[in-house]
Amino acid sequence: MKEKPLPPTHVYLLRHAQCEKNDCINGFESDVPLSKLGQKQALAIGEIMVKYDAVAVISSGMLRAKQTAEEIAIACQIDHYIEPLLHERKVGRFSGTPVNHEDPVWVETLEKWKAGQTEYAPEGMESFADISRRILPVWDEITTRFAGEKIIVVAHGIVIKVLLLNILAGYNASDWHRLGRIENVGITEIIGTGRNWQAKRISEIPQKIKELGT
Repeated sequence: MKEKPLPPTHVYLLRHAQCEKNDCINGFESDVPLSKLGQKQALAIGEIMVKYDAVAVISSGMLRAKQTAEEIAIACQIDHYIEPLLHERKVGRFSGTPVNHEDPVWVETLEKWKAGQTEYAPEGMESFADISRRILPVWDEITTRFAGEKIIVVAHGIVIKVLLLNILAGYNASDWHRLGRIENVGITEIIGTGRNWQAKRISEIPQKIKELGT
């Protein structure tokens, strides 16, 4: 008797809640906890995620992602698994410096990535290709392990963006701006298998989160 095929895997991708030193670059080198607002956001997103009937939450091993995922696991009464390789981008000497999207280093890096030079990165920092090589095997393992299920993955802004540009049909590094910003606890909902995924929504912020302020 022929086996019934599994339904598509359904993943809710979330960037962690707001962390302390939110106005600074918090890369892999800066393992900061959630801010007071972030703690409220984590509690709220946990309550929101209950309705999606996920079977597990998987997070980066960094404190801000773990704290967010822990609240989701408690609210949804599901297991929480740690995947250390989902950590934030390594930013080297820029760790802890003020966020400045117009910084020439970041502007040059992003332009090179969009132009297809995905191996480019200043010394001590991860490139688009470095992040891809790190996270795609983890992604394959997670989505194979939970094939046909609904799961929640909590990671970091750039990590989620690089992942989506690799796996969403019709996207690549040149679509960085087209994809838009990945917001704290914004819900990205994707459905698919392997490396072929479709987005139902990208970084959608629930009204309950908006009401908490910034």
